[in-house]
Amino acid sequence: MPAPGTLPDIAGRPQLPKTDINPTTAGSIPELAACLSRLRAQAEISYRGLEQWGSRHGTPMPRSTMADVFAGRRLPRKQVLLTYLRACGIDPRTDPRWLAAWTRLAEQRTAPRPASEPIGQQAATQESAQRILDEALAIRAAAERDAAELRAAAREDIAWLRAKADVEPDHRRDLDAKLAADIAGAGLLRVGTNYLNELEWEQLFAGVRQLDIFVAYGQTWRNLHARHLHDLAARPGSKIRVFLPDPADDTTIATLADRFAITVEEMRRRIEATRADYELLRRPDGADVEILYRPGDRLYSFYRLDDTAVLGLYSHSRNRMPSIPVLVCRAPGSLYQFIMDDLCNIEQQSRRV
Repeated sequence: MPAPGTLPDIAGRPQLPKTDINPTTAGSIPELAACLSRLRAQAEISYRGLEQWGSRHGTPMPRSTMADVFAGRRLPRKQVLLTYLRACGIDPRTDPRWLAAWTRLAEQRTAPRPASEPIGQQAATQESAQRILDEALAIRAAAERDAAELRAAAREDIAWLRAKADVEPDHRRDLDAKLAADIAGAGLLRVGTNYLNELEWEQLFAGVRQLDIFVAYGQTWRNLHARHLHDLAARPGSKIRVFLPDPADDTTIATLADRFAITVEEMRRRIEATRADYELLRRPDGADVEILYRPGDRLYSFYRLDDTAVLGLYSHSRNRMPSIPVLVCRAPGSLYQFIMDDLCNIEQQSRRV
Protein backbone atom coordinates (compact mmCIF):
# COMPACT_ATOMS: atom_id res chain seq x y z
CA MET A 1 0.00 0.00 0.00
CA PRO A 2 1.56 3.37 -0.97
CA ALA A 3 2.56 5.72 1.80
CA PRO A 4 0.16 8.64 2.39
CA GLY A 5 0.57 11.42 -0.12
CA THR A 6 2.44 9.40 -2.76
CA LEU A 7 1.39 8.39 -6.24
CA PRO A 8 0.79 4.67 -6.93
CA ASP A 9 3.82 2.76 -8.10
CA ILE A 10 4.25 2.89 -11.85
CA ALA A 11 5.60 -0.21 -13.60
CA GLY A 12 9.30 0.07 -14.19
CA ARG A 13 10.00 2.70 -11.49
CA PRO A 14 12.96 1.56 -9.31
CA GLN A 15 12.12 1.03 -5.66
CA LEU A 16 14.46 2.20 -2.87
CA PRO A 17 16.02 -0.63 -0.82
CA LYS A 18 15.13 -0.69 2.88
CA THR A 19 18.35 -0.11 4.82
CA ASP A 20 19.06 0.70 8.44
CA ILE A 21 19.71 4.41 8.98
CA ASN A 22 21.79 5.03 12.11
CA PRO A 23 21.17 8.53 13.54
CA THR A 24 23.67 8.09 16.36
CA THR A 25 26.48 9.00 13.95
CA ALA A 26 25.05 12.51 13.55
CA GLY A 27 27.34 15.00 15.26
CA SER A 28 25.45 18.12 14.19
CA ILE A 29 21.96 19.29 13.26
CA PRO A 30 22.72 19.15 9.49
CA GLU A 31 23.99 15.58 9.89
CA LEU A 32 20.79 14.59 11.72
CA ALA A 33 18.84 16.38 8.96
CA ALA A 34 20.61 14.20 6.40
CA CYS A 35 19.51 11.08 8.31
CA LEU A 36 15.92 12.36 8.49
CA SER A 37 15.96 13.12 4.75
CA ARG A 38 17.22 9.62 3.97
CA LEU A 39 14.45 8.18 6.16
CA ARG A 40 11.80 10.16 4.27
CA ALA A 41 13.22 9.01 0.93
CA GLN A 42 13.16 5.41 2.12
CA ALA A 43 9.57 5.72 3.40
CA GLU A 44 8.57 7.43 0.10
CA ILE A 45 6.39 9.99 1.86
CA SER A 46 5.83 13.47 0.43
CA TYR A 47 5.56 16.84 2.17
CA ARG A 48 1.81 16.66 1.61
CA GLY A 49 1.74 13.19 3.16
CA LEU A 50 3.57 14.51 6.22
CA GLU A 51 1.11 17.39 6.56
CA GLN A 52 -1.83 14.98 6.38
CA TRP A 53 -0.26 12.59 8.90
CA GLY A 54 0.47 15.43 11.30
CA SER A 55 -3.11 16.74 11.03
CA ARG A 56 -4.52 13.28 11.78
CA HIS A 57 -2.26 12.77 14.79
CA GLY A 58 -2.46 16.23 16.35
CA THR A 59 1.07 17.43 15.57
CA PRO A 60 1.28 19.94 12.69
CA MET A 61 4.11 19.29 10.24
CA PRO A 62 3.75 22.13 7.67
CA ARG A 63 5.91 22.08 4.56
CA SER A 64 7.88 25.19 5.53
CA THR A 65 8.83 23.74 8.92
CA MET A 66 9.81 20.35 7.52
CA ALA A 67 11.78 21.96 4.69
CA ASP A 68 13.85 23.82 7.31
CA VAL A 69 14.32 20.56 9.24
CA PHE A 70 15.49 18.60 6.18
CA ALA A 71 17.82 21.46 5.18
CA GLY A 72 19.43 21.39 8.64
CA ARG A 73 18.39 24.95 9.45
CA ARG A 74 16.62 23.96 12.64
CA LEU A 75 16.30 21.09 15.09
CA PRO A 76 12.70 19.85 15.11
CA ARG A 77 10.66 19.94 18.28
CA LYS A 78 10.63 16.63 20.16
CA GLN A 79 6.94 15.97 19.42
CA VAL A 80 7.45 16.77 15.74
CA LEU A 81 10.36 14.30 15.63
CA LEU A 82 8.29 11.52 17.28
CA THR A 83 5.32 12.10 14.95
CA TYR A 84 7.62 12.21 11.90
CA LEU A 85 9.26 8.91 12.88
CA ARG A 86 5.89 7.19 13.20
CA ALA A 87 4.84 8.59 9.81
CA CYS A 88 7.94 6.91 8.34
CA GLY A 89 7.16 3.57 10.02
CA ILE A 90 9.63 3.90 12.93
CA ASP A 91 8.40 3.19 16.48
CA PRO A 92 10.49 5.45 18.79
CA ARG A 93 9.93 3.07 21.69
CA THR A 94 11.55 0.12 19.94
CA ASP A 95 14.20 2.21 18.15
CA PRO A 96 15.36 4.80 20.75
CA ARG A 97 18.42 5.87 18.73
CA TRP A 98 16.57 8.77 17.09
CA LEU A 99 15.41 10.35 20.34
CA ALA A 100 18.86 9.82 21.86
CA ALA A 101 20.53 11.64 18.92
CA TRP A 102 17.96 14.46 19.14
CA THR A 103 18.49 14.84 22.92
CA ARG A 104 22.26 15.02 22.52
CA LEU A 105 22.03 17.73 19.86
CA ALA A 106 19.41 19.67 21.84
CA GLU A 107 21.70 19.67 24.88
CA GLN A 108 24.64 20.82 22.75
CA ARG A 109 22.57 23.65 21.32
CA THR A 110 21.51 24.93 24.77
CA ALA A 111 24.90 24.43 26.48
CA PRO A 112 26.51 27.76 27.52
CA ARG A 113 29.48 28.88 25.42
CA PRO A 114 32.70 30.14 27.08
CA ALA A 115 33.33 33.87 27.05
CA SER A 116 36.55 33.48 25.10
CA GLU A 117 38.46 30.68 23.44
CA PRO A 118 42.14 30.17 22.84
CA ILE A 119 43.27 30.80 19.29
CA GLY A 120 43.59 27.06 18.59
CA GLN A 121 40.03 26.43 19.77
CA GLN A 122 38.74 29.38 17.74
CA ALA A 123 40.35 27.92 14.64
CA ALA A 124 38.79 24.54 15.40
CA THR A 125 35.41 26.21 15.92
CA GLN A 126 35.69 28.04 12.60
CA GLU A 127 36.69 24.83 10.86
CA SER A 128 33.70 23.04 12.43
CA ALA A 129 31.39 25.87 11.39
CA GLN A 130 32.73 25.72 7.83
CA ARG A 131 32.22 21.96 7.78
CA ILE A 132 28.62 22.37 8.97
CA LEU A 133 28.04 25.04 6.31
CA ASP A 134 29.49 22.78 3.62
CA GLU A 135 27.29 19.90 4.77
CA ALA A 136 24.21 22.16 4.78
CA LEU A 137 24.98 23.36 1.25
CA ALA A 138 25.45 19.78 0.12
CA ILE A 139 22.13 18.78 1.69
CA ARG A 140 20.42 21.72 -0.01
CA ALA A 141 21.91 20.81 -3.38
CA ALA A 142 20.83 17.19 -2.96
CA ALA A 143 17.33 18.30 -1.94
CA GLU A 144 17.07 20.51 -5.02
CA ARG A 145 18.13 17.61 -7.23
CA ASP A 146 15.63 15.32 -5.52
CA ALA A 147 12.87 17.91 -5.94
CA ALA A 148 13.65 18.26 -9.63
CA GLU A 149 13.59 14.51 -10.09
CA LEU A 150 10.30 14.23 -8.18
CA ARG A 151 8.72 16.98 -10.27
CA ALA A 152 9.85 15.27 -13.46
CA ALA A 153 8.56 11.90 -12.20
CA ALA A 154 5.25 13.48 -11.18
CA ARG A 155 4.83 15.02 -14.64
CA GLU A 156 5.54 11.65 -16.22
CA ASP A 157 3.06 9.95 -13.89
CA ILE A 158 0.35 12.49 -14.63
CA ALA A 159 0.91 12.19 -18.38
CA TRP A 160 0.84 8.40 -18.13
CA LEU A 161 -2.35 8.42 -16.06
CA ARG A 162 -4.08 10.84 -18.42
CA ALA A 163 -3.11 8.77 -21.44
CA LYS A 164 -4.27 5.61 -19.71
CA ALA A 165 -7.59 7.20 -18.73
CA ASP A 166 -8.17 8.35 -22.32
CA VAL A 167 -7.72 4.88 -23.78
CA GLU A 168 -9.02 2.79 -20.86
CA PRO A 169 -11.18 0.00 -22.32
CA ASP A 170 -14.57 -0.95 -20.98
CA HIS A 171 -13.26 -4.21 -19.52
CA ARG A 172 -11.16 -2.20 -17.04
CA ARG A 173 -14.28 -0.59 -15.65
CA ASP A 174 -15.85 -4.05 -15.47
CA LEU A 175 -12.86 -5.28 -13.47
CA ASP A 176 -13.23 -2.33 -11.09
CA ALA A 177 -16.88 -3.15 -10.58
CA LYS A 178 -16.07 -6.81 -9.90
CA LEU A 179 -13.33 -5.79 -7.48
CA ALA A 180 -15.80 -3.59 -5.59
CA ALA A 181 -18.23 -6.51 -5.43
CA ASP A 182 -15.48 -8.84 -4.17
CA ILE A 183 -14.52 -6.35 -1.43
CA ALA A 184 -18.12 -6.08 -0.33
CA GLY A 185 -18.56 -9.87 -0.40
CA ALA A 186 -15.45 -10.37 1.73
CA GLY A 187 -16.71 -7.82 4.27
CA LEU A 188 -13.43 -5.92 3.89
CA LEU A 189 -13.53 -2.55 5.64
CA ARG A 190 -9.90 -1.42 5.55
CA VAL A 191 -6.46 -2.36 4.26
CA GLY A 192 -3.58 -0.82 6.17
CA THR A 193 0.08 -1.26 7.01
CA ASN A 194 0.23 -0.46 10.74
CA TYR A 195 -2.26 -2.08 13.09
CA LEU A 196 -0.83 -0.27 16.15
CA ASN A 197 -1.34 3.34 15.04
CA GLU A 198 -3.52 3.49 11.92
CA LEU A 199 -6.66 1.67 13.04
CA GLU A 200 -9.59 3.22 14.92
CA TRP A 201 -9.31 0.98 17.99
CA GLU A 202 -11.45 3.34 20.09
CA GLN A 203 -14.42 2.65 17.81
CA LEU A 204 -13.58 -1.05 17.47
CA PHE A 205 -13.67 -1.54 21.27
CA ALA A 206 -16.89 0.47 21.74
CA GLY A 207 -19.62 -1.79 23.19
CA VAL A 208 -17.71 -5.04 22.54
CA ARG A 209 -18.99 -8.12 24.37
CA GLN A 210 -16.58 -10.79 23.05
CA LEU A 211 -12.87 -10.39 22.32
CA ASP A 212 -10.72 -13.20 20.89
CA ILE A 213 -6.96 -12.66 20.69
CA PHE A 214 -4.61 -14.95 18.72
CA VAL A 215 -0.99 -13.77 19.01
CA ALA A 216 2.56 -14.92 19.74
CA TYR A 217 2.63 -12.70 22.84
CA GLY A 218 1.50 -9.20 21.75
CA GLN A 219 3.09 -7.10 24.49
CA THR A 220 3.01 -3.79 22.60
CA TRP A 221 -0.65 -4.11 21.57
CA ARG A 222 -1.64 -5.14 25.11
CA ASN A 223 0.12 -2.16 26.66
CA LEU A 224 -1.38 0.29 24.16
CA HIS A 225 -4.91 -0.92 24.89
CA ALA A 226 -4.67 -1.61 28.62
CA ARG A 227 -7.53 0.83 29.33
CA HIS A 228 -9.83 -0.80 26.77
CA LEU A 229 -9.01 -4.26 28.14
CA HIS A 230 -9.73 -3.23 31.73
CA ASP A 231 -13.03 -1.62 30.69
CA LEU A 232 -14.08 -4.79 28.85
CA ALA A 233 -12.96 -7.00 31.75
CA ALA A 234 -15.19 -5.00 34.11
CA ARG A 235 -18.25 -5.54 31.89
CA PRO A 236 -20.50 -8.35 33.28
CA GLY A 237 -21.53 -10.93 30.70
CA SER A 238 -18.60 -10.20 28.38
CA LYS A 239 -15.81 -12.62 27.46
CA ILE A 240 -12.10 -12.41 26.66
CA ARG A 241 -10.28 -15.38 25.13
CA VAL A 242 -6.51 -15.30 24.60
CA PHE A 243 -4.81 -17.94 22.44
CA LEU A 244 -1.04 -18.17 23.06
CA PRO A 245 1.73 -20.53 21.93
CA ASP A 246 2.06 -23.57 24.16
CA PRO A 247 5.25 -23.03 26.23
CA ALA A 248 5.36 -26.78 26.92
CA ASP A 249 5.72 -27.59 23.22
CA ASP A 250 9.45 -27.45 22.44
CA THR A 251 9.01 -27.35 18.65
CA THR A 252 6.60 -24.43 18.83
CA ILE A 253 8.82 -22.40 21.15
CA ALA A 254 11.98 -23.12 19.14
CA THR A 255 10.28 -22.03 15.90
CA LEU A 256 8.99 -18.77 17.37
CA ALA A 257 12.26 -18.00 19.18
CA ASP A 258 14.12 -18.36 15.88
CA ARG A 259 11.63 -16.07 14.13
CA PHE A 260 11.94 -13.34 16.76
CA ALA A 261 15.73 -13.85 17.08
CA ILE A 262 15.54 -14.46 20.84
CA THR A 263 16.40 -17.39 23.07
CA VAL A 264 13.96 -20.19 23.86
CA GLU A 265 13.98 -19.12 27.51
CA GLU A 266 13.11 -15.52 26.57
CA MET A 267 10.28 -16.72 24.33
CA ARG A 268 8.78 -18.74 27.17
CA ARG A 269 9.22 -15.78 29.54
CA ARG A 270 7.30 -13.43 27.21
CA ILE A 271 4.45 -15.91 26.79
CA GLU A 272 4.18 -16.43 30.54
CA ALA A 273 4.27 -12.66 31.13
CA THR A 274 1.41 -12.24 28.65
CA ARG A 275 -0.60 -14.98 30.37
CA ALA A 276 -0.04 -13.39 33.77
CA ASP A 277 -1.10 -9.93 32.53
CA TYR A 278 -4.39 -11.24 31.13
CA GLU A 279 -5.10 -13.27 34.25
CA LEU A 280 -4.86 -10.03 36.25
CA LEU A 281 -7.95 -8.82 34.35
CA ARG A 282 -10.12 -11.40 36.09
CA ARG A 283 -12.58 -10.17 38.68
CA PRO A 284 -15.57 -11.87 40.39
CA ASP A 285 -18.26 -9.63 38.85
CA GLY A 286 -16.56 -8.99 35.51
CA ALA A 287 -15.90 -10.66 32.19
CA ASP A 288 -15.06 -14.32 31.69
CA VAL A 289 -11.30 -14.31 30.95
CA GLU A 290 -10.02 -17.53 29.39
CA ILE A 291 -6.37 -18.34 28.50
CA LEU A 292 -5.61 -21.17 26.04
CA TYR A 293 -2.34 -22.67 24.80
CA ARG A 294 -1.97 -24.06 21.27
CA PRO A 295 1.05 -25.81 19.73
CA GLY A 296 2.22 -24.92 16.23
CA ASP A 297 3.59 -21.94 14.32
CA ARG A 298 1.74 -18.63 13.90
CA LEU A 299 1.15 -17.63 10.27
CA TYR A 300 -0.77 -14.51 11.27
CA SER A 301 -2.31 -12.82 14.29
CA PHE A 302 -5.87 -11.57 14.70
CA TYR A 303 -8.20 -9.76 17.08
CA ARG A 304 -11.90 -10.58 16.83
CA LEU A 305 -14.18 -7.96 18.41
CA ASP A 306 -17.80 -9.22 18.13
CA ASP A 307 -18.61 -9.08 14.40
CA THR A 308 -15.38 -7.29 13.37
CA ALA A 309 -11.91 -8.82 13.00
CA VAL A 310 -8.42 -7.35 12.52
CA LEU A 311 -6.03 -9.70 10.71
CA GLY A 312 -2.28 -8.99 10.63
CA LEU A 313 0.14 -10.99 8.50
CA TYR A 314 3.60 -12.09 9.61
CA SER A 315 6.89 -11.53 7.84
CA HIS A 316 9.59 -14.19 7.52
CA SER A 317 12.27 -11.56 8.12
CA ARG A 318 14.07 -11.67 11.46
CA ASN A 319 14.19 -7.87 11.49
CA ARG A 320 11.22 -5.94 12.82
CA MET A 321 9.27 -4.68 9.82
CA PRO A 322 8.09 -1.03 9.92
CA SER A 323 4.80 -2.03 8.30
CA ILE A 324 2.84 -5.23 7.68
CA PRO A 325 -0.38 -5.87 5.74
CA VAL A 326 -3.42 -5.46 7.99
CA LEU A 327 -6.98 -6.34 6.96
CA VAL A 328 -10.12 -5.23 8.81
CA CYS A 329 -13.30 -7.16 8.00
CA ARG A 330 -16.75 -7.77 9.44
CA ALA A 331 -19.59 -10.28 9.34
CA PRO A 332 -21.10 -11.68 7.25
CA GLY A 333 -18.20 -11.37 4.80
CA SER A 334 -16.21 -14.36 3.54
CA LEU A 335 -12.95 -13.11 5.07
CA TYR A 336 -14.58 -12.76 8.49
CA GLN A 337 -16.09 -16.24 8.09
CA PHE A 338 -12.63 -17.65 7.30
CA ILE A 339 -11.32 -16.19 10.56
CA MET A 340 -14.26 -17.63 12.51
CA ASP A 341 -13.80 -21.09 10.95
CA ASP A 342 -10.07 -21.01 11.68
CA LEU A 343 -10.77 -19.84 15.23
CA CYS A 344 -12.97 -22.90 15.73
CA ASN A 345 -10.12 -25.16 14.58
CA ILE A 346 -7.63 -23.31 16.79
CA GLU A 347 -9.88 -23.78 19.82
CA GLN A 348 -10.13 -27.52 19.17
CA GLN A 349 -6.33 -27.76 19.05
CA SER A 350 -5.84 -25.72 22.25
CA ARG A 351 -5.72 -26.58 25.93
CA ARG A 352 -7.11 -24.34 28.64
CA VAL A 353 -4.72 -22.95 31.23
